[in-house]
Amino acid sequence: MDNKQTNEQDTKPTTPNPTVPNDADAKRELREAKALEKETKQLEKEHRATEKREATEAKEELAREEHQKEVLLAAARREAQSNALEQQLQTWSTQLDALVASAIESGAQAHDPYRVRIDKMRDTVQAIFAKLNTFTTPSPAMDDGWSPFYASISNDLQEIEWGLADLSS
Repeated sequence: MDNKQTNEQDTKPTTPNPTVPNDADAKRELREAKALEKETKQLEKEHRATEKREATEAKEELAREEHQKEVLLAAARREAQSNALEQQLQTWSTQLDALVASAIESGAQAHDPYRVRIDKMRDTVQAIFAKLNTFTTPSPAMDDGWSPFYASISNDLQEIEWGLADLSS
């Protein structure tokens, strides 16, 4: 019987001791830990990339909003400036009409130098009106802003102002 007991013990499978890891379990756990660490690093990298992309998109959106505000402000300034210029041209046109009426009343002829100066100034006012109309009509070609437009007509405006002062005195 003792032999029988010994044989049974030899053929009985041994159960591993849960407190003592074997090499295969340790290697598997190490691989799993390394894979988990690698996955964690990849997720962190993707998270940083997502945060960076979102920050860039937010900056771009803010820049678009700022640009839109600038465009709207420029359009408002442009409209206010063109309205002021239009009013000034209307005033000058009325003054020139009054000077023509006064010249006709005093007997001036169409070829009189005084009348010729008035007519030349009227033509200049009409030319500025036409340029102003072109400027206020939305067009990509005239989207440079008020300053270049005003620079193109400033000499004419100064001549009209001085000419009216001279003719009215």
